[in-house]
Amino acid sequence: MVFALTAGERHDTVGFEDLLRGGKVKRIGRGRPKSQFRYFLGDKGYSSQVIREKLRQKRITPIIPRKSHEKRRERFNKGLYRERNRVERLIN
Repeated sequence: MVFALTAGERHDTVGFEDLLRGGKVKRIGRGRPKSQFRYFLGDKGYSSQVIREKLRQKRITPIIPRKSHEKRRERFNKGLYRERNRVERLIN
């Protein structure tokens, strides 16, 4: 899990680049830690075409719901999104 703290009234996308750069997961056994994410779970504040394209270029699956005014509706993994919500409520 990676998180970036920003000022309280800043937009979520300000810390997006820091989220992509940070975080390594220790492997079981020997070897370098993994630094490539498989999924990026975010709330609707991260729902922009620019962010989705950056994630796809890095072969990361975005688990981000679309805003109500966005035209394109992609399916996303609701089960993983529920886990993100659970962690967020625990931290808040």
